[in-house]
Amino acid sequence: MTPLLECQTLSKVFPVRGGLLQARRGVVSALTDVSFDLPVGGALGVVGESGSGKSTLARILARFLAPTGGRVLWEESGGGFSRREWAGRVQMVFQDPAASLNPRLTVGTQLAEALAVSGGGRTVAEALAEVGLPADARVHYPHAFSGGQKQRIAIARALAPRPRLLVADEPVSALDLSVQAQILNLLADLRDKHKLALILISHDWTVVRHMTDRVLVLERGRAVESGTTEEVLARPQSETTRALLAGVPEALR
Repeated sequence: MTPLLECQTLSKVFPVRGGLLQARRGVVSALTDVSFDLPVGGALGVVGESGSGKSTLARILARFLAPTGGRVLWEESGGGFSRREWAGRVQMVFQDPAASLNPRLTVGTQLAEALAVSGGGRTVAEALAEVGLPADARVHYPHAFSGGQKQRIAIARALAPRPRLLVADEPVSALDLSVQAQILNLLADLRDKHKLALILISHDWTVVRHMTDRVLVLERGRAVESGTTEEVLARPQSETTRALLAGVPEALR
């Protein structure tokens, strides 16, 4: 079966600069030879400590960054997609919903722009209803909403182009505990409704267990373990995974 997405030996290095003229002093490797594939409708959790390369990987998949090496295949196609075409396939939900929304534009304007990518067919009111918000939210600016509501708006905007893959980078870690489960359940319901594939970046194994069927563990930019979520939680093979799971109660695995 052809994977929806296949990443082949992805690498990313960033230059290190210093001095008055900001001369290049070296490079830092954020990702090194990371490979995995994702089936249609699959859900992959990407786990690792801070600095392990999780967010760099997410931004490469959303085409906010270009890899230094390797390639990303979409249903065995090597690319050639424009940014607009890629946005119709892959969308991203960020950790901080406030930072992902333009404070100078109304919610309706931002959703209308995103809906235009899919070529029409749905209204702003329908996009808002899908994430549990009233139609009159469209006339307000982002500052008028709570953190959970802002993330609902961000999810509505991400889904507006009708992508087939959603990349979610710590989508609930900036939210109050009282609303985290609501947002996760919303994402799960929308995945089922639209047959979405998901790549979930998280440090929270409870979230990973609830939302994904496979896991990729990163350490210092390298993949150190992968497998089904159930297998990795029950029988971790790498020291890195065992260390990450050390504080997770057995009952939650």
